[in-house]
Amino acid sequence: TGRKSRATPDFLAEMKQAVQTNPLTLGYGFSNWSAARLAAHLAKKTGIGFSEDQMIRLLHDHGFSVHRPKHTLKGKRDETAYQKAKAELAVLKKTP
Repeated sequence: TGRKSRATPDFLAEMKQAVQTNPLTLGYGFSNWSAARLAAHLAKKTGIGFSEDQMIRLLHDHGFSVHRPKHTLKGKRDETAYQKAKAELAVLKKTP
């Protein structure tokens, strides 16, 4: 019931294709989609604009999960130096 969605089948197909594509390959300067960025991309591509909240709802309705990426340095840092610095820091910290 209710008003018919403005998300046409062509829009949904474009959304599904864009979500599964790395934004870097499309010429953007970021590597993860946010709902706002995806909405802006799709508005430019299809001419149909949605708010960030509506984009999240559409993504969930079509089986996509929306999460913030967890940025860590694990695997990019020198693990032995990290462990050594962590041990030195533990010694330097005040004890209760």
